[in-house]
Amino acid sequence: MKQAILLVIFLLLMAVPVYFFVYCMIALRRDIRHFPKAAVKHKFAVLIPARNEEMVIGNLVHSLMLQNYPKEAFEVYTLINHCTDATEKTAVENGAKVIHCDGTKTKGEVLHKAFQQLMKDPSIEAFVIMDADNLADPDFLSIMNDTFSCGYQLIQGRRTGKNVRSWVSCCYEVFYILQNIFFNHARTSMNMNASFNGTAWLIGRKYLQEHGYSMYTMIEDVELISQVALQNEKIMYTHDAVVYDEYPEDMKTSFRQLDRWIFGQVQCMRRYAGKLIGNVFKTGSKASLDMAFILTMPVTVILGLVIFILWLCNSPSAALFTAKFLWLFLVLLYIGMIFFLSAAIHKNSSSVSQLRSGVLCFPIFVLSWLILAPVNLFRRSFVWKPVEHNVSRNIEDMK
Repeated sequence: MKQAILLVIFLLLMAVPVYFFVYCMIALRRDIRHFPKAAVKHKFAVLIPARNEEMVIGNLVHSLMLQNYPKEAFEVYTLINHCTDATEKTAVENGAKVIHCDGTKTKGEVLHKAFQQLMKDPSIEAFVIMDADNLADPDFLSIMNDTFSCGYQLIQGRRTGKNVRSWVSCCYEVFYILQNIFFNHARTSMNMNASFNGTAWLIGRKYLQEHGYSMYTMIEDVELISQVALQNEKIMYTHDAVVYDEYPEDMKTSFRQLDRWIFGQVQCMRRYAGKLIGNVFKTGSKASLDMAFILTMPVTVILGLVIFILWLCNSPSAALFTAKFLWLFLVLLYIGMIFFLSAAIHKNSSSVSQLRSGVLCFPIFVLSWLILAPVNLFRRSFVWKPVEHNVSRNIEDMK
């Protein structure tokens, strides 16, 4: 009886990855959505939170000044917070304006302060948020405008890498391709909510007037997705709006970044998971169901492993079978993963051969997540440590 109960619980937990796998299959079958060219050029404010980013901020602003979009239809603002280097000077020299965001602790607080100030300008119709280490494709703002003109107040562009060269950065590129294709493309092809992924996203004036912007956790993008799901609003993904991002190139930097992400995810889980589950029962919101599954993923994975081990301990025959054939299962799982990742990369119009090391080493990336997840489940505080950005490349280098 005990064995049966444990097995049922394990199978119920496995329903979560099956749920996401179904959407992955849908993503491979559906065409990527493209938006018609818009006649109207909306006024945007591009916001760049920056903290000691003198090495990269100039290249981003330079790429924005080369946009195939009317110069009078956008302004670039660098949001200076806790800078002790030449970030402000470099940004201004390349054509950006500056907003000082003193007394802030998180990126969410920096954006909140900027929104408060810029919402006083009625000519600004939407805000585009980018990270200082990004580079914007020349058509980025134009395609954002096309998507915004279709009536969407919340839009996520496509994040890709500007330094895909080590196996670690290749893993990050694969990770974001998975998010672009298997989550964002899959959802928008079914008229569901995409997700934000930290940069290259747009938020409209109308949304801010109705809902405001207040973030409380370390990862404001995931928190905003949770809030949007509870508000029953829509997030659209636009695949053709490309931004190049700087990825970690070694495991030490990767661990630092993943540690912050997972801690922020746990923060969001504690704050929003219950509300999201309640909203699923109240409204049947698929967006809330998605976010509830995502936020509780650390608990689901850890609990699934614990239940599986307990089941093996209470079932000697199953334990013997598992011990005998575990290697075969892992080999088949690894081969399946390679085909699975390769399909997403192909759908993204990227090169499988160029990302070969990321595909082959992706289990290491996943394993680092599994190591950090249990630790962060029980942490109540986090000491923020910067991830240095020092890959100084121009947009012209991306061609």
